[in-house]
Amino acid sequence: MKLTLALSKGRIFEETAEILSKVGIVPKEDPEKSRKLIIETSNPDVRLIIVRASDVPTYVQFGGADFGVAGLDVLMEKGTDGLYVPFDLNIAKCRMSVAVRDGFDYAAAVKQGSRLKVATKYVNCARDHFANKGVHIDTIQLYGSMELAPLVGMADAIVDLVSTGNTLKANGLVEVEPIADISARLVVNQASYKRKRAQLQPIFDLLKEVSMSSQVQVKRLNSGDAGFKETLLSSLSLPMADDAAIDAAVVNILSAVKERGDNAVLEFTKQFDRLNIASVTELEISRSDLEKAYQELSTEQKDALDIAAKRVRAYHERQKIETGCHSWEYEEADGTKLGQKVTPLDRVGIYVPGGKAAYPSSVLMNAIPAKVAGVAEVIMVVPTPDGARNPLVLAAAYLAGVDRVFTIGGAQAVGALAYGTKTIPSVDKIVGPGNAYVAAAKRRVFGTVGIDMIAGPSEILVLCDGSTNPDWVAMDLFSQAEHDEQAQSILLCPDADFIEQVQASINRLLPEMPRAKVITASLTNRALLIQVKDMAQACDIANAIAAEHLEICAVDPRKWAEKIRHAGAIFMGNYTSESLGDYCAGPNHVLPTARTARFSSPLGVYDFIKRSSMIEVSEAGAQTLGHVASTLAHGEGLQAHARAAEMRLKK
Repeated sequence: MKLTLALSKGRIFEETAEILSKVGIVPKEDPEKSRKLIIETSNPDVRLIIVRASDVPTYVQFGGADFGVAGLDVLMEKGTDGLYVPFDLNIAKCRMSVAVRDGFDYAAAVKQGSRLKVATKYVNCARDHFANKGVHIDTIQLYGSMELAPLVGMADAIVDLVSTGNTLKANGLVEVEPIADISARLVVNQASYKRKRAQLQPIFDLLKEVSMSSQVQVKRLNSGDAGFKETLLSSLSLPMADDAAIDAAVVNILSAVKERGDNAVLEFTKQFDRLNIASVTELEISRSDLEKAYQELSTEQKDALDIAAKRVRAYHERQKIETGCHSWEYEEADGTKLGQKVTPLDRVGIYVPGGKAAYPSSVLMNAIPAKVAGVAEVIMVVPTPDGARNPLVLAAAYLAGVDRVFTIGGAQAVGALAYGTKTIPSVDKIVGPGNAYVAAAKRRVFGTVGIDMIAGPSEILVLCDGSTNPDWVAMDLFSQAEHDEQAQSILLCPDADFIEQVQASINRLLPEMPRAKVITASLTNRALLIQVKDMAQACDIANAIAAEHLEICAVDPRKWAEKIRHAGAIFMGNYTSESLGDYCAGPNHVLPTARTARFSSPLGVYDFIKRSSMIEVSEAGAQTLGHVASTLAHGEGLQAHARAAEMRLKK
């Protein structure tokens, strides 16, 4: 017996077709291009009928189709009489919400019990929703251009589906109240299910398996489980399979740059960044070009960059004072003078990532503390694949006082900065994050030059007592996950219900994200939702993790911050998102990763200075210190050390 599947055109068809293909059912025609209402598939036992979205349940209920795919919004509005609804397909996700004209005091209207005019095609849903709130409404049934009704005074509010919210925003409307999360469901004719169960059930089982896998299921841990500590530590480590291959490639690149200089840099830049240039000199961007990029920014961009730079500079100026980055000296009673001389590095190289995204913030965070420290020359390298130069990155370099900029990246950029070439000067220290090849190269050149740290993938750890909006927490987890597939996002919370809410928020908000694919990979492979006994235990676990970014989303964040010993940066309170620290709060966003916060600090002014001990021993002082040094030197069997001290003793 042939099976008939009812589908509607548009988003549901596209997303259903994707999961159908995974179970061996591929439509032979595109309904958007074909005028046919019945479409055959690659499975000779299954055909499709194309109907309006609102009619899918009706066709299935009355036997026009054996099964179909309908949005929850349609089922809520029309009911499910005569239908079997086995499971959620987890596709076509959005939400049904109330929206009003920007400026309309919806809260006051509801509180006062005002009679509202509501435009919607979901008349029953709207009535039920407002009836439960004790609000009387007059419904105006519309089937399109819903957003127009409040704008022309026809309605006070609309009830409609919202995905990104961009249409609302473009038309001066605001979403004021969600009604329900919406996705598509499988609907089945009950009689067909009895007669054709042997045919239908294998398809349903496969569809369920595929649909479940389409949701992000973040790994769960419970601090009370046996072996929790071991499982946690293993979840923090990264697979090492590629390390040997990366290291071997980096060795070859660095060796080539060291031996062949500009020629090797040119070769690798052509290969990896696809820049067809004749000379490395073409890879340098002049200061005048940097200034031009800054001046051509929009007013909004220029203001944002100015404010961020001002705040980053102010913080690091204060850091310079507070961390003792200055010279000092004291004199002992016998005239011996001891002290410390602090001097900035002569030349520093800053690496700014430029592959998967552009990072003007990294320019500010690396260059400004170097300049505050007094570094004479800052050399910046930034990859520009296919020649794409980001104006914000160039403008940030101008504003931060970068002296020279070269559009190169990868291990070859690190090699050029470390060894120097005919065109690119060698530096004393290389700072700034990069990919695995950059990290491996920095590790290799350490000793020839100084480095700040070996940066691993981004990390965020959120400590939450359950008092925060779960959407906020989900988005904060996204904020690191979107960097890289290897990035890690972790939630520690004693409230099991809140963890479930965050999981639901993740799946609801994820389809809205432009970098959803990267976020999905990161959350699936590396994220953790951990239930803990209480917030005190959460702090203990946080110290063991020693995360790069630590958010404390709690009623009393400072109480728990007192218990934190190991973290790159600590963000306190529900309004302190990690992203504010990334861009404009002021403290540096170059932070220790991979548990190195146990012994490392954020990038700062102190990374761009070095200290020389100052020792001036008086004649009188030499008589005391000489005897001490002589005794200890003889004890170590170092007679020349002893004699050098003894020669200065008075006979």
